[in-house]
Amino acid sequence: MILTASVLYNDSTIFPGFAALLPTLGAMLVITGGMTPSTGIAYQWLSSKPMVRIGDLSYSWYLWHWPMIVFAAAMFPKTPLIATLCAGVLSYPAAILSERLVENPIRFRSRDQWTPALLMLAY
Repeated sequence: MILTASVLYNDSTIFPGFAALLPTLGAMLVITGGMTPSTGIAYQWLSSKPMVRIGDLSYSWYLWHWPMIVFAAAMFPKTPLIATLCAGVLSYPAAILSERLVENPIRFRSRDQWTPALLMLAY
């Protein structure tokens, strides 16, 4: 359902709206299908180490990809597709670095290591 929407939808598709149901229901089925261990091909693929790693990095990658795509499109307006693809690929190492150097040190810090100033910022 997700792949069908990505192939069939174009600029004339009214989105969001009823068109959002197809990929949303597809995502729901993928998530619920992965809630119990299975021997199915989809479960095995989505639980593979590379896919789990991409899932772990997905939020960092989400934060980095769009600014880099916008910047690349502004820098290389004559080759937007190549610029977009390169920016998407290059945002992956940026996501890895930000996860390792910023997110994980903050996320896995013990409570007694938090200073009052950091606690104030967190709230």
